[in-house]
Amino acid sequence: MKKTLLYLLCIPFLGFSQSPSDLFISEYSEGSSNNKYFEIYNGTGADVTLSDYEVWKIANGGSWPESSLSLSGILIAGDVYVIYNSSSAATIVNSGDLVWSQANYNGDDAVGLAKSINGTITLIDAVGTYGPDPGSGWSVAGVNNATANHTLVRKCSVTGGNTNWNLSAGTDSLNSEWVVLSQNDWSDINQHTSCFFITGCMDTNAVNYSANATTDDGSCCFVSGCTDSSAFNYDATVCYDDNSCVSFMYGCTDSTAFNYNATANSDDGSCCFLSGCTDSLAFNYDATVCYDDGSCIVMVLGCIDILAMNFDSTASTNNGSCIYLNDKVDLFFSEYGEGSSNNKYIEIYNSTTNPVDLSSYGITRVSNAPTVVGVYEYWVDFDSAAVVLANDVFIVAHPLADSVILAQADMTYAVLSNGDDGFALVYGSKPLSPVLPGNEYIILDFLGDFNGDPGSGWDVAGESEATKDHVLVRKCSVDLGNTDWTTSSGVDSISSEWLVLANEDWTDLGQHTSPCQSVDVYGCTDSTAINYDSLATVDVGSCFYFGCTDSLATNYNPIATLDDGSCLFCVYGCTDSTATNYDALATC
Repeated sequence: MKKTLLYLLCIPFLGFSQSPSDLFISEYSEGSSNNKYFEIYNGTGADVTLSDYEVWKIANGGSWPESSLSLSGILIAGDVYVIYNSSSAATIVNSGDLVWSQANYNGDDAVGLAKSINGTITLIDAVGTYGPDPGSGWSVAGVNNATANHTLVRKCSVTGGNTNWNLSAGTDSLNSEWVVLSQNDWSDINQHTSCFFITGCMDTNAVNYSANATTDDGSCCFVSGCTDSSAFNYDATVCYDDNSCVSFMYGCTDSTAFNYNATANSDDGSCCFLSGCTDSLAFNYDATVCYDDGSCIVMVLGCIDILAMNFDSTASTNNGSCIYLNDKVDLFFSEYGEGSSNNKYIEIYNSTTNPVDLSSYGITRVSNAPTVVGVYEYWVDFDSAAVVLANDVFIVAHPLADSVILAQADMTYAVLSNGDDGFALVYGSKPLSPVLPGNEYIILDFLGDFNGDPGSGWDVAGESEATKDHVLVRKCSVDLGNTDWTTSSGVDSISSEWLVLANEDWTDLGQHTSPCQSVDVYGCTDSTAINYDSLATVDVGSCFYFGCTDSLATNYNPIATLDDGSCLFCVYGCTDSTATNYDALATC
């Protein structure tokens, strides 16, 4: 706090009716050797907290304060507070309240009392003053150098501090505020006599008896209690407040209620007899109860279907996130590129006629050799709302890949393979930590494997280290992923599921052919025809058939194109062998 010097007007003492309004220095002693002290008096009629006060000192001339000491504690009404040198005589030590290392002053050192006023530490009383060194000491009441080798006692008529030292010291015994005693005269230490009247109750039997009172004012009271009309225990019949007032404490005063408040003294109508969970966000919230009994269960969102792949035993409320194996669509890797610099990508193909939401899918990977054989190290989720369209591809590319790749990319991911990093396409939910596939997720397809570091890359279709500096395209005959990388990669171009293209051959990027496109073979596709062609896929109406081509014949074949001589014709006559005119040659 800023320390300033306050100059007060000296108001002449006009009688004995005014009591002190603040603390002031009542005695000062500069004796032989270290016999030094000064005394502060509380004549205000009330106890005073000393934390608002400091004592100051100036040595051999100067400005306030060169030294300061903060005070603490309570100075009760009518009492004094003695600050002294620790090496003083026993009479001083036994009367002292506080040792101060700066109580080593000589007659030319000023001491003062300061107070915090509106946040500013302000001088309110002093013995001596700021400015040049006075020499051996200051004159007081006409006594030369009285602040050295003397004891100064404040007159009983003084009712407050005075920062105007010239007026306080005076020029003779009449106009000075001080009585000058001889050196080491400590007869008045630890007390101070005030000669003004203090009015109050002087009856020792009264509850408001004032030991400091000098004149009874007729205020004596013999019935004490609470006089605060706003208090719970206000008593209009008492005349003296004994600090027993109790504030109104509102609450439920019915001991059978769940919210009974033992500290309440006034019922506020809040008593509640139905308990349960009152938290509307809790799983077991009950809108009918009025008192929370601590039974609320925090709502934990998750999949609560035990048949789901991502069943969460800790969840209490289904959030619609359940993943079921039956909903799986067999997506697979259709292309892979590992080129120069950051020209890397993975392509995923949807062979179905419906779009597939990728929220239940992911890509797992290992970096070089796996931490645990067969187990992924990193799980990569697809971007939110990612979808692979029907009969379309979804491309994950390095964010710094060539613009040709990025133009086709649906998502970027910065940690793609250098040739020796295995990747897997998975379906299900991400485990809390990497584990083998099982209830939580399954593997749909592999690029490489999780069995160990292959070196620079894996061989594919007989091509050494083909997963490095090459483009791999899945053959059109493949319609499903393969979790066995050994059979997927194959040993030659025939057994492999992959075509190995040159480095950065991106001619097939952004598309995939599956199943293989057929070539039309024209010919006769009717297996009953004499010229049936089992390789033909498109019938061009060229089929030939043997049979009777004569429409007059009884066995005429309308689809026959080549007459085979089998035509039969009617011979009219009687064909009944019992008749007299039976004709054995007749057919009709």
